[in-house]
Amino acid sequence: MDEFAPPVLVPLPLRVSIADAIRRGIVLGELVPGQRLDEKSLAGKFGVSRIPIREALALLERDGLVSSEPRRGTYVVGLSDEDIHDIYDFRRMLETYAVRRVAASVDTAGLAELRALVERTETAMHANQAQRMADYDLEFHRKLVALAGNKRALNAWEMIADLVAVFLSINSSMFREVPKTEQPIDEHRHSKLLRLIAAHDVDGAEALLREHLQASEMVIRASIKRFTAQLQAARETRRDGHGQP
Repeated sequence: MDEFAPPVLVPLPLRVSIADAIRRGIVLGELVPGQRLDEKSLAGKFGVSRIPIREALALLERDGLVSSEPRRGTYVVGLSDEDIHDIYDFRRMLETYAVRRVAASVDTAGLAELRALVERTETAMHANQAQRMADYDLEFHRKLVALAGNKRALNAWEMIADLVAVFLSINSSMFREVPKTEQPIDEHRHSKLLRLIAAHDVDGAEALLREHLQASEMVIRASIKRFTAQLQAARETRRDGHGQP
């Protein structure tokens, strides 16, 4: 866990901010499958008691990122490239269903809520505030599913929301480093989507959202592969250096 660092303190419950930091480390490959997560060690690293560590690990087990074994401890399961594809595939099913319902029947209040989130996202983008951009982006998608009016769909979306938040954060922070051929075509896609929803263009809104999610999947998978390759190269370099007399 040498490459792994605690997060900057944020006004969130300890278990949530700790889980976010560990989740990001697992997604980026800083914490590898099979690695044991020792509660005492993590408590010392984060400067907390074992209770929020235990609660954070429970959140990660819900995500399927770690596995707890009686009398043995908690181990990293990891997140494969196929897992990421499956999560985005699930998002496409939920969110394209939601956007069709919203585009068909959204009212003035719903449009205003979506428009406010689009404006905040774009303001953060122009100010190069990557994390704020990611946060507002997540809220836009959450609001889109909520406005569909299906509580079961929203509950299902919330089950992957924490992982989606990590993906959006990585997308935002690494966006400028990704080759242009791997970037989404239009940074203002939410504005276009909002216009289609306002026009009650059900098919157009679904098509654009599907294209956006496919582009996002491409970027995050490329970003994570690039990061993990760099991390592996750095580990091998350190091993080679230690092996020299």
